Amino acid sequence: NRPASTAEHAQNSARLKQSLRKTNKNDPGNTHCGFRVFYFLRFYNRTSAVFSDSLTQEWIRIYLRESQEEKMKILAIMGSNNETGNTIRLYDYIVDRLSGEEITKVDVNKVRIEACIGCDYCLDHQGECIIKNDDMEWIYNELEHTDLVLIVSPVYFTSFPSRLKALIDRCQMLYNLKDRSGINHKGFAAVHIGGSRPYPQQFEGIKGVYKYWIPDFNAEMVGFVGIPGTDAVKPEENSEGMAEVDGLIEKIKTGDYYGKGN
Repeated sequence: NRPASTAEHAQNSARLKQSLRKTNKNDPGNTHCGFRVFYFLRFYNRTSAVFSDSLTQEWIRIYLRESQEEKMKILAIMGSNNETGNTIRLYDYIVDRLSGEEITKVDVNKVRIEACIGCDYCLDHQGECIIKNDDMEWIYNELEHTDLVLIVSPVYFTSFPSRLKALIDRCQMLYNLKDRSGINHKGFAAVHIGGSRPYPQQFEGIKGVYKYWIPDFNAEMVGFVGIPGTDAVKPEENSEGMAEVDGLIEKIKTGDYYGKGN
């Protein structure tokens, strides 16, 4: 048997999720759910890959959520330095729409995150940061073990506000990990607003960071929404932008992003 690729893991997880949904619809008591999981895993092991602990754990999480309606764990990060502006209103709107899930909120203005000093201590001391006793200690744990990471933030000169950027930079510890098998596979979603009128590549700097950052905590992109022109038109008054936001919320709630690689 050959090792399965990340794409195969995601594809087969999606197949299992769809299969479980069909089972739950036809069998509300979930009598046959465990058997369906067992035969799926046995078939996959025989035809596709050798099991890894992290993959097996992922399937178990999917099984539990689908069969027992376990709540999705979401780490929701509000990335604006402005505590009364457009971003926090949009953040509150999204979090309220996801209120049926288990949400851990991070407001960058209410946590203490020291700047990364680029010392590479975490390279020689795997899983450890030299900076202790700030809020990154528990944020690392959330990034590793949540089901989905959500960021709502403005764009400053095609990049991030300083406090959110400090959080991202401190993930050098995750970047330097040689073994990520203990980190959950998860989804990632982002909603960003830009005060200025639309211009080419307005959100491309943000997307570029996400492309190389989110794999460090085993995440795949669920969806990205960029809403420009919010100095002139508030985001909640932008019908096109809010339709995209609502679509992303529904995608998160249904869990249909697994394996899509959007």
